[in-house]
Parts: sequence; C-alpha cells; structure tokens
Amino acid sequence: TPTNKPPKHSWETNKIPQEFDGKVFYAISRIIQKAKPEDIIKGYVIMTYGMILEEAGLLKDNQNYRRVKDAVRRLWFTDYYFKNSFYNAELGEMSAEFNMRLIDVIIITPKDLERRSEEERIKISPHFAKPNVKEALLVKLSDKIQNNMNHKGFLYFNRYELDRIKRSLQKRFYMMYIKWNNWENQAGIGDPNVLLRSFNFIASKGPLSWDKRNRYHTKKIIIKDNEELVKNGLIKAFIVLSKNEVKIVMFSEQERHEKLMKYLSE
Repeated sequence: TPTNKPPKHSWETNKIPQEFDGKVFYAISRIIQKAKPEDIIKGYVIMTYGMILEEAGLLKDNQNYRRVKDAVRRLWFTDYYFKNSFYNAELGEMSAEFNMRLIDVIIITPKDLERRSEEERIKISPHFAKPNVKEALLVKLSDKIQNNMNHKGFLYFNRYELDRIKRSLQKRFYMMYIKWNNWENQAGIGDPNVLLRSFNFIASKGPLSWDKRNRYHTKKIIIKDNEELVKNGLIKAFIVLSKNEVKIVMFSEQERHEKLMKYLSE
C-alpha cells in the first residue's frame, strides 16, 4: 500500500509500483549482488539512476531518468503486506503476516557530500564526476530479502535464474510455466514436463491484448520471448503446433535439481 501522504512530488500519487518499478527493483538487486567493497558504505551500496537504467537495459534519456527516479521513491516508500506468502529461508517456512518495505535509500547531493567522512567522499565523489549526475544513491535491500538471498532461499524458483531474465514478461512466462508444470506433474496430468497451451490463454496471463487487430503482434511477442527462454536454457523447447496451440517442454525435476545443486555450490 502506498504511504498515505498528500502528494508533493510526481511519485507521491498513491500509485502502487507497476511493471517499470519491477524492472527497477530487479536492476537494483543485481547491482547490490555485484557490489565490491569499495561500492559499499555501512551496508548501503552506492549507485546512480544511470547505473540502474543500464542494468535494467533501458534507454538513458530524460524521460527514463524521471521514471527511474520516481520508481526508486515508490519502491522506497511503499509498504508491502505479506500473509503466508513470503518464504523465510533462515526458518525454512512461510512467514505468517507482516509489513515490509523492499528497499531503504539515502539520497546524496554534492552538498551532502561535504558532510560525509573522507573515506565516504572518496567512494562517492567519482559518481559526481560523470555528466549530469546530481544525486547519488545509497541503497540496501530489506533485511528479510537480503537474508533470503544470502541463504539462497526459494521454493520453486532459482533466484539466480530469475535474475538472468531481463524482460519482465519473460520472467512472468517462466514463473507461470514452473507453477503449471509442478501442478500438472503432481496431479498426474498429461505428459511429464510438457505443457499444452493456447496462444490466447498465455496472452491472457501476460496480460497481452488478444484483440483481433493485435493478435499477430501478440503471437510474435510470445514466440520471441519463449525462444529466448529456450536459448538461455530456462526451458527445453517452445513448439508451435497449430494456429493457436503451443507445446512448452520443461526440464525434468532431476535436471532442475542438478541445476540447483550447481547453483548452491557456487
């Protein structure tokens, strides 16, 4: 739920985080995971809006700079309510009920830099040497999320694999397929690790338009995104069977287990 404040800025409009904000969050997470000691101050990672755009694979133009600036603030000031939906890797169980903000942020301007210690100025000041950088950010993930990352905690999804998927729609497809595959295998429906679906059903879960004027374009998007999932080794195959039917071939439980063991050993 957005914070209940009178809107003073473009991001303070009681708008909940959307798809763009999700891209920003994943980009921030990747920057934090890649951070070196010289990028860290008291548990916070130094970054800029330009770094976030680059990590998210977004164009560095004025519009996206404004959007990413708003997105960071929305992620910072939005309270998320979890009820039996957050896996606590330390305890090995689902947390019952709690509120959480995903990130904490400290905004640093050149004027703020003067009040920082010499060690901190040495770490932060190079970012202001870049053109048009008016603010540097110190960002850290919530303790619960960071702990889960440290413990490599997940139930269905390998977080490292999800991090490799840059496009949010691809990520959504992949997560849907894993859920469907687990459910069908447990229920003994169809061939193991083979999903039969229609284009319009996949589009509805996107969600993507299935209006007659947009169907051709929607099918192209679905095919392209799934071909990239195959190319990146996340699914085995995506086969178009007919005008509206597709077959998605998933990795077996054993193959996924081997991938997981490889990840956990890294």
